[in-house]
Amino acid sequence: MSFYILTLFQRSRGFAGRGYWARRPGVPAVLVASAGKAIEEMGWRPRYTSLEEIIATAWMWHRNKPGGYSQAYSPEGR
Repeated sequence: MSFYILTLFQRSRGFAGRGYWARRPGVPAVLVASAGKAIEEMGWRPRYTSLEEIIATAWMWHRNKPGGYSQAYSPEGR
């Protein structure tokens, strides 16, 4: 499972209610990430596999935790 950044931006426009910004100088034209190595070597499996689910859950987390990880993390999982 991998996604192009442009595809990510195009599909995420509806969640944020605004368009995406233009590519800045120095930003790669194509950037692809894959969970393949983590799956193969560690047996890890992603919880969400569709791009829409990934974007929706990331946006929901961001809206609920605008301060980032400092608000979200606690050793007790609260």
